[in-house]
Amino acid sequence: PTQLNKAIQENRYVDAVHDYTHAQRVLQKYGDQPSFQSIQTECSDIICDLKKTLRERLLTPDTSASELAESVGLLRQLQETDSSLKDIFLKCAENRLEQHLKNLNALSLS
Repeated sequence: PTQLNKAIQENRYVDAVHDYTHAQRVLQKYGDQPSFQSIQTECSDIICDLKKTLRERLLTPDTSASELAESVGLLRQLQETDSSLKDIFLKCAENRLEQHLKNLNALSLS
């Protein structure tokens, strides 16, 4: 959990997802032991927050195309459903289109 938190705080989301998927294999194998259960719970909470961060990143108008692609890829690796990603993508596209329309409208009024 400490390594996950550090990677996320440093915006190294790819590393965080990689570390988590590696750890999941071990945690699933030994998850019935109490010491591993608490680690599993903590990791799940951290990843839940990371998913929220990645979703918010998709909806932020200033997010670059490469960051969008990275976020979608990471969410898919974290087992986000395609329908959920579709909804997020459509909302992102709608927000960006609205922003472009506002910019065009402002230019035409100038």
